[in-house]
Amino acid sequence: MTIISCVVFFFIVLYAYLIFQIQTAWSTQNTDSTLPEELPFVSIIIAARNEEDNISKCLDSLDQSDYPSERFEVIVIDDMSTDQTTQVVQSHSGKNIKLLNLKDATKQGSKKQALAYAAEVANGEIWMYTDADCIVSPKWISKCVSTFSQKEHIKVILGPVSHDGNLSNYISIWQQLDLMGMMAVTNAGVTRHLYYIGNGANLSIRANLWDAIGYAVDTPHRFASGDDVTLVQKAADRDKESVYYLLDQKYIVNTEVQPDFTSLLRQRLRWTSKNSLQSSTSQRVVMSSIFLLCFLTLIMGFLSLINWHYCFLFLFLMGSKALIDTIYLSKIQAFFKTKISWFWMIILSPLHTLYVAVFGLLAIIPQRYSWKGRFVN
Repeated sequence: MTIISCVVFFFIVLYAYLIFQIQTAWSTQNTDSTLPEELPFVSIIIAARNEEDNISKCLDSLDQSDYPSERFEVIVIDDMSTDQTTQVVQSHSGKNIKLLNLKDATKQGSKKQALAYAAEVANGEIWMYTDADCIVSPKWISKCVSTFSQKEHIKVILGPVSHDGNLSNYISIWQQLDLMGMMAVTNAGVTRHLYYIGNGANLSIRANLWDAIGYAVDTPHRFASGDDVTLVQKAADRDKESVYYLLDQKYIVNTEVQPDFTSLLRQRLRWTSKNSLQSSTSQRVVMSSIFLLCFLTLIMGFLSLINWHYCFLFLFLMGSKALIDTIYLSKIQAFFKTKISWFWMIILSPLHTLYVAVFGLLAIIPQRYSWKGRFVN
């Protein structure tokens, strides 16, 4: 028991240290929105598959942009949808929308192929990526352009993603807490130049970067997902200083929560598939440490059912992690202007522990899952 107690204490201290490092890297920026005199042309690139219920809201939000409409284009790539996505885009009133059908370019349906197809026709000096189920702020484009113009060495800009305000049940609240935590982890890695991950819902690059690290529309890929992670890591491999995280409230992109557990499970299986793309030792250390703590907690839970002496260690792990998570997320959520109570943070912490432990194990096993009506590996 003494050795096990020491192991438990070690992992809690390590977890607290990692969370402290992640939290201290979170520093809100009040960025200058001054635009250059000569406005660059911007290409907004959206890969869409079976998004008939969401794509209109996304395009409507881009129509509200304060960036001159004649200085940006919106390229929507229909990734072989089986619903009315194409018709919805065609009926939208926006005059600067280009609609592409991926089936015209390749027989391989995937987001990576869709983005590569868009690269063949994009005219912008800056390319901004988001998802079809996202809503951007009116200053989203302007913030990106002003940052690129003021920081000439920057080639990639990452930004925060949040769920919308409809946090009506424990599933949606948990998703928001988890997403906020992931945004902080991403920011810490980029800010400290330790590791580089990204979220394709809010990712921007200089167009000339694609020529150096992009891929062709007919390029085969081992993984269907991971377009965002691959792009960011390739840029960082060339120059770590070229990747930047823009932590500005007006640069937040909002996305829908998954409405039910089945949809959430499929989404997380897709996200888990990206773990094999980790290329940084620092990232592996951070992710592995968090996984081992959660897995150890799960083991202590099972052992406590056999021998009550393990109950104290199990409760100590659960309680300590819940306290650390609550303090951590309370600071982060101020940026996102959410009002999730400490009660929910503490209550849902065990769910996060179970999630990390189970999906960490699943990451080791090759998965085949269904996503938007398509089976992918």
